[in-house]
Amino acid sequence: ERMKGVVEGDVEQPLLYNFNSTVCGIERKKFILIATPVVIFLVCVMLVGVYWIGRTTGNKGDDDDHCGVSMSPFEIIRGMCSNVSRITTEEYLERQLKLSEMISSSNLTGFFTESGPSLFYYTGVSWSRSERPFLWILLPSNQTFFIIPAFELQKALELITESGLLNSTTAIYTWQENQSPYLIFSQILSNFSSSESTHNFALDPETRFFIISALQSQISSLIINSTFGTTSLQLLRSVKSPSELSILSCANLATQRTISIVANPSNHLLYENMSQSSLSSLLVYGQSLAGLSSIWTLVLFGPNAAYPHGIDSSLLLQNYHMILIDTGGSLLGYQSDISRTFAWNKASINSISEREKFGWKAVQQAQKLALENVAPGVKTGDLDKIARDYLTQQGFGDGYVYFKHRLGHGIGIQGHETPYLVQGNEVELEEGNVFSIEPGVYVEGEWGVRLEDIVMVRNGGGELIGRLSCSLEDP
Repeated sequence: ERMKGVVEGDVEQPLLYNFNSTVCGIERKKFILIATPVVIFLVCVMLVGVYWIGRTTGNKGDDDDHCGVSMSPFEIIRGMCSNVSRITTEEYLERQLKLSEMISSSNLTGFFTESGPSLFYYTGVSWSRSERPFLWILLPSNQTFFIIPAFELQKALELITESGLLNSTTAIYTWQENQSPYLIFSQILSNFSSSESTHNFALDPETRFFIISALQSQISSLIINSTFGTTSLQLLRSVKSPSELSILSCANLATQRTISIVANPSNHLLYENMSQSSLSSLLVYGQSLAGLSSIWTLVLFGPNAAYPHGIDSSLLLQNYHMILIDTGGSLLGYQSDISRTFAWNKASINSISEREKFGWKAVQQAQKLALENVAPGVKTGDLDKIARDYLTQQGFGDGYVYFKHRLGHGIGIQGHETPYLVQGNEVELEEGNVFSIEPGVYVEGEWGVRLEDIVMVRNGGGELIGRLSCSLEDP
């Protein structure tokens, strides 16, 4: 009757809840005071249990979301490169002017390239290569010419406009599918270059052979100067401007910090029986969040790391494995490339052999010694020798027995470009060079270590982007 309320006279009275009643012999007020914290505690335990089960059964590294608030450890690097400025129109024009002056002083008729890194460097136009040539010509007068497939004109105009290069010194020619771009090239020479018996052209060394062959068939007077392209042109690109250094710095910091987040045990992103591809997904996610694109990864567990570029293996992560990560991406057309080798938890540190730990420290010291010797005028081959000799002294074989590759490579628009740090290279470092220093030791079938960082030649020495790997536990 109490649950239904009571009726007094003709009026039904509402039920008033009696807080002074008892539950299991305990006054209701006291029961509520006792039960409430117990219930809250049990709910929290249940939520933590559900969260932990999710972490240990899959979906590692996903962006945990609670009421619209992201809890991902990668949030700290979200958009870290969003304020980096792209290359300006003025800088593209300065590059073109410098190249035209070099062409003139070398008594060359001009320079040409197809779509690729050099086209991007001089115009900011990024264009995928296909069987249809997309050509660019620069004359000593600083006149420039684009030769473009006609049906791609609108897309090309958008990119050229974006770079700010639609000006009085730029001409655009198109060719239809039944026409020859090489004939247009010939007509440009007839109209704009001097009437010489020969036309001596420098070209980008990465220009494909079928384009060179077709041009020489079309223009009998065309002489290709390959020396200029493989020396002067590459050396021009190897000296980075302040704006290029700024882009490269943020790109490589973003990659380095992504690896640090993944490797940090407190983030619980790594787990036993994890696949190499699952770890790769975390690296892609973190770097993309920071603002990088075209991200690539190389993840190697334990004995897979005994081969510098790995082997095809479905090895799963175990406590006795070291992890080797080599990864990077692109920011405004410029590349990052960082490598780390580390122990992923306390059990891993305790399980790794003393020989592996010794090898890691030897690689770390070899990297430091090379970095300490970076300065303008130093031969790139000498840096390789410094690191290689040290590893030999530590018992890791002569030559390429355990340290199987060169010490490093230049980096910029391309992931690998001039200068190359390889024994015997007489090229001297210059202010503005940017390159990797990445010694390694690889014991086939057992383990491998590589540490890679990017270094800029600035203010008379080597300036590191970010920081070196501190230890096996702190990469």
